[in-house]
Amino acid sequence: YILLENSSQMQHVFTSGTSGQCLEVCWLLEDTKKSLLPLWLKRMKQYGIVPQDCLCTFFSAKRYDKEPNWYIQTNREISFAKEDLYEKRMLEIYNKIVEANVKWMIVQPCLLELLYQVMKKYELPVWNSLAYIELTGEFLTNSFYKRMKKWFGVPIANQYGTHEVNTIAYGETTDYLDVVESNVYVEIVDTNGRVLQDGSEGEVCVTCFTNKAMPFVRYLVGDKGVMRTQDGKRQLRLTKARCMDLEDGTMINPYIFQKAIEITNYYMDDEVCQFQFIQKGYNVMHVILVTEGGYEFGQVCRCITEHIYQKEMQDMHFEFEKREFLFGNDEKE
Repeated sequence: YILLENSSQMQHVFTSGTSGQCLEVCWLLEDTKKSLLPLWLKRMKQYGIVPQDCLCTFFSAKRYDKEPNWYIQTNREISFAKEDLYEKRMLEIYNKIVEANVKWMIVQPCLLELLYQVMKKYELPVWNSLAYIELTGEFLTNSFYKRMKKWFGVPIANQYGTHEVNTIAYGETTDYLDVVESNVYVEIVDTNGRVLQDGSEGEVCVTCFTNKAMPFVRYLVGDKGVMRTQDGKRQLRLTKARCMDLEDGTMINPYIFQKAIEITNYYMDDEVCQFQFIQKGYNVMHVILVTEGGYEFGQVCRCITEHIYQKEMQDMHFEFEKREFLFGNDEKE
């Protein structure tokens, strides 16, 4: 494989860095195709999506040595830079999507939320050619999932994977996803690497069957989850993402904030559309919220703080700020 390092047979992709390190991953093109084949069969069988259909994706401009255009378009794909997604740019993206007759999307939930907010504000219709959306790259909340299905009116799948191994699990749910067993072997392990029984929460550990150029064996993804067997299928449910630290060294999982948002949305009819928790100090958390406006803002804030149950957070001071939108570049809002 070293001899193929700089050849056209080798593909180089970069992880997003959410685990703390941006990793360059090598794939043989033929192995990439093998890895993605089970996912393509699901897309074709369940949703009628074929490789010739026009796809919309988003890319990170930070991966390029030179600044690329804010969008790249071919006959079968249109892709937009994730950076500088202010309101005017999102309107331009919507128009480009409509012009390209995009049939399906692979998109992070936070980016789809931005598109939804702009469409809602300007009363823009869902384009006629859209048939399917695939969400990936972030923990998917149930309130967001229901809201997007209602708005876009098409099947929306939840795909959990990484650039290191490609697809790990897949399904139309925010709960248990079917493991793509022809591509990966998934274990749930404790901090010592010992395999836990089904139903026990632990670290998600994956072994990839297809990436021969850069093998990942018993690789800790950085997330936590639970495994089960249902109707003869191995299924995975993600439970927690990565951690933050407090002054006494205690590690707190950011999922507790997301859980508080989910509970608030349960009681308040999906009031919170977007949220951002910014740790400004060991005991200071700045919280930015975008809400529907159906409830008084102070009431929403109280509901969120009341449902952060961890005793370690009792001394945390929460500063709340209301926004109309949350974009990647505040200077261009």
